[in-house]
Amino acid sequence: LKQKYSSIPANAVSAFWIEQECRDEADYYLIIEKWNTFLADLNIDLNNIWFGADESDRFRIVNMRHDLPVMVNDIIRQRGVRKLGTDIAVPNHLFKAFYEHSIAAVKENGFEYVAFGHFGDSHLHLNILPRNFEELTLGKQLCDYLCENAILLGGTFSAEHGVGKLKKHYLKMMIGDFSLDFMRNVKQLFDPNYILGRGNLFEK
Repeated sequence: LKQKYSSIPANAVSAFWIEQECRDEADYYLIIEKWNTFLADLNIDLNNIWFGADESDRFRIVNMRHDLPVMVNDIIRQRGVRKLGTDIAVPNHLFKAFYEHSIAAVKENGFEYVAFGHFGDSHLHLNILPRNFEELTLGKQLCDYLCENAILLGGTFSAEHGVGKLKKHYLKMMIGDFSLDFMRNVKQLFDPNYILGRGNLFEK
């Protein structure tokens, strides 16, 4: 992102985006004051804080956030392999430990990676950027491990983007045979010829 956005501080290694509603102008300034106090207490340099005071400021931040996965996909396209991404969420009280464990596992394997997501929802998008097909295979194994670990912790492997074709083997692990059969029965009731979402979850 620094290649495109020169305003990003040179020593920055991460960003945290917060959106908060306000009722009126007085509420707005109260919110700003509280955030300033909170950040200052953490010894965070307030010069590195961007406030979206109007729509143009907000769109600047939104566009930067949306450029991140686009740039990741560009890197992967140039390498001729595919991206490995998680859509994992775990119970709130377990997220910090799960996040740290996941990052440690990626670093231990020497993968290039980008970690982003919706941390307020304990939801992690961990993107592994394989440099070759060997790393792609090893990365798949690591993603399997992280998804299975999330399920065992009472979380989910699919917090936002659905199950589709590539992740349906995790669904049985998460919800069990009884619930899976119930879903199949509903599918057969409304789509007996399996023409909707072909190959997703169930096949005839």
